[in-house]
Order: sequence, then structure tokens, then C-alpha cells
Amino acid sequence: SGRGEAARLLGGVGVAGAWEPVRPLLQDASGDVRVHALRAMRTVNLADTAALPELDKLVTDPDERVVAVARSL
Repeated sequence: SGRGEAARLLGGVGVAGAWEPVRPLLQDASGDVRVHALRAMRTVNLADTAALPELDKLVTDPDERVVAVARSL
């Protein structure tokens, strides 16, 4: 999807200002969007991403890719 691709690209280039705007995508209905958002946030700011309160929910996400990234933090 366009949202997932945008999150992936922002994280790929490490756009520092992307962390907070990408955060709401962790709640997206699409697993692709959630995993790309989480990966992008991890790339931009690992420490803040590892401290997200949303991680409790993400480690039990229906999408195994999201679970894998969340557990790796």
C-alpha cells in the first residue's frame, strides 16, 4: 500500500523527523503497513522505538513479521 511504502522509504533513508508522523501507522489495519512503520521507526530512533508503550500489543500482533520486529527491540 502507499502508506506502507511511505513508511518503508522514510525509514530507509533515516529521516529523523519521520518517527512521530509514522507512529500512528502502528495501528493501521494492514500488517504490511504496521511492519514497515515499525521497521522505519526502529531505523530512525531505536531507543525511542524500543520504549514504545505500543510494543505490548505489537508482540502479539496477528502479523508474524510485526511480532518478529517488535520482539527484536
